[in-house]
Amino acid sequence: SDHGLSINKNRITQTDGFFFEDGKKGFLELISQNPDVTAVLAGSDDMAVGILSAAYNLGIKVPDDLSLMGYDNLKIAEMAIPTLTTVAQPFEKMGERAAEMVFEMLTTGNMVESYYFPHKIIERQSVKAI
Repeated sequence: SDHGLSINKNRITQTDGFFFEDGKKGFLELISQNPDVTAVLAGSDDMAVGILSAAYNLGIKVPDDLSLMGYDNLKIAEMAIPTLTTVAQPFEKMGERAAEMVFEMLTTGNMVESYYFPHKIIERQSVKAI
C-alpha cells in the first residue's frame, strides 16, 4: 500500500504458526476463497511443504498448476518433491548480530537500530517458468 498497490485481503491467509499443519490449513482456506490462485508465497519452508501436501491431495500440480515458494531455505526445501524455491536468510549472521545488539543495549542502556540482512532467492523446481 505504501507504493500504491492494492491489497486483496481475501488472497492472504493467516495461521497460528509457521509449521506443516499451518501450511495445509492456510492453503485449504486460501484455495476455498480463491480457486483461481496460481502462486503462493508461504511464511516458512515448513508451511510450504504443508501447502505442497495439501495441493497434492487436491490434485493440484506444483509447479504446473501452482507456483510455490517458501521462506528460510531449510534442508526440507531440498528434500521436497518437487524441490522448493525459497528465500534464504543468513541465520548464523542474524543470530550473531542479535546477540551484539542485546549486549550493546545492556551495556549502554540505549535502544539500537534495526538491522536488515540481504536475502537470496534459491530457485528450484516449485515455481513455473513463464
